[in-house]
Amino acid sequence: MAITWSSDYLYVLAMLRTTPLVVTVGISLSIPVAVLGDFMLNVPLHKQVLVGATLVLIGFIAIGLDESSIEEVDLERN
Repeated sequence: MAITWSSDYLYVLAMLRTTPLVVTVGISLSIPVAVLGDFMLNVPLHKQVLVGATLVLIGFIAIGLDESSIEEVDLERN
């Protein structure tokens, strides 16, 4: 119960500090983290898994860069 409550609490805090899109894509970062864990445990990885994890990372970086450029424009207006 404490794990569920704490994850929901952290999710809400992240939503307040960023946007729902960034938080949702951030949650999907568990995929590349799982792939990294499999790599460290010497579990054989398929090419599709590596491509998928790379695409998730690229998507998160792209959204992060886009969000930072939007914030810069907002700061310039004020």
